[in-house]
Amino acid sequence: MYLTPTQIVLDSNKVVSKQRLTIDADTNLSGHLKLESNTVAYMPFINAHDHLVSNWFPRAGHNRPYINSHLWVEDMKDSDSYLERNKFWINKGFHDLTADNGHKVAMLGAYKNLFSGCAVVQDHIPPQPSNYYDKMPIELVREYTQYHSITLGNWWGGGSTEEEFSAANGRMPFIMHLGEGLDEETRSEFSKAIELGIIDNNTILIHCISLSHKEIDKMAELGATICWCPYSNDFLIGQSVDIDYALKAGVNIVIGTDSSMSSSINMLEEFSFIKHNYPQIPMKTIYEMVTVNSAKALMLDKKWTLKEQTDSVLITDMVKADPFENLAYLKTDNIRLLIHKGKPLYGDMEIFTSFNCNPVDYSFISTKSGDKFVIGNPESLNMEVNDALGYQKHFPYLPF
Repeated sequence: MYLTPTQIVLDSNKVVSKQRLTIDADTNLSGHLKLESNTVAYMPFINAHDHLVSNWFPRAGHNRPYINSHLWVEDMKDSDSYLERNKFWINKGFHDLTADNGHKVAMLGAYKNLFSGCAVVQDHIPPQPSNYYDKMPIELVREYTQYHSITLGNWWGGGSTEEEFSAANGRMPFIMHLGEGLDEETRSEFSKAIELGIIDNNTILIHCISLSHKEIDKMAELGATICWCPYSNDFLIGQSVDIDYALKAGVNIVIGTDSSMSSSINMLEEFSFIKHNYPQIPMKTIYEMVTVNSAKALMLDKKWTLKEQTDSVLITDMVKADPFENLAYLKTDNIRLLIHKGKPLYGDMEIFTSFNCNPVDYSFISTKSGDKFVIGNPESLNMEVNDALGYQKHFPYLPF
């Protein structure tokens, strides 16, 4: 099966127009799949940092701005959002989230990502049993080691910083929060990490707000990655890493949405936030951050550029003529089709019959832009939440 979008973003330096894009998926069609004109094809996005169980809403943080995120962690536990989530799932630890409603809460977070064009997400918690990943509607990164932060330790489970870094053995990412604040305690975390010898080319450090230019240069020298979470940083702390300097220094930069309890609704809102608050950064650079840069940092098995024959693609409306500027103006309603590794995940209902999909594996929803198909059943999941709460709960990242 092939389709002909108006524009195909092969990578940040190569965009072609009205050429054939062949889809490697199990379909009923061997010919042309028709889409309306004014569409753009991208690689699906990679969200390099999320906490899927924390994608409740509204945001928590009545005492903002915080001098560091550790204060927010404690403050958040008294928030209306956290207490409401307790009615559906009480956080008793992260050892095994398949044992109770933790998996269902995490699945809400997975749908947050799916409905914003993300086919892959790094869920920053201790690694889970295999069925936690198997039952998700999108791909979760499975191969990694992690630590929460030098200041709070690995309070949610796992080994010491040295043990986790050693276990990665350079073959998988080692992921840790660092420098999420402006006080001396937070500022000291980078030097402690250097002393521990846990920063290398497989290290992903999340936030890095407090890093000096000298420390950013050290990140570039070591080949480490900064995961930038601009909306979350602004909401909680009121400041972000010096992103312009980090780009100039040549650090590998990726983007994470963090959780909706502290950040944007989804990746599309993150794009819009960046466009309006960091207009000096070209949107093609932002596209690199959520594709090739993230694939490199997370050690995924492909370069994450779109080929003219592909098994993964995101098709959206062309709201703006420039395909990269287009990213900053997209909404969930503008997604026409999302396929990952040959499996259709979400899209226009009129396209669904083109695929050899088992309807039992999908559900069908009505949105502002029309009827859609989606893998799994997020409406049923939302109803389970409603039943537990005793009233209708709206999550802004669900399009129904």
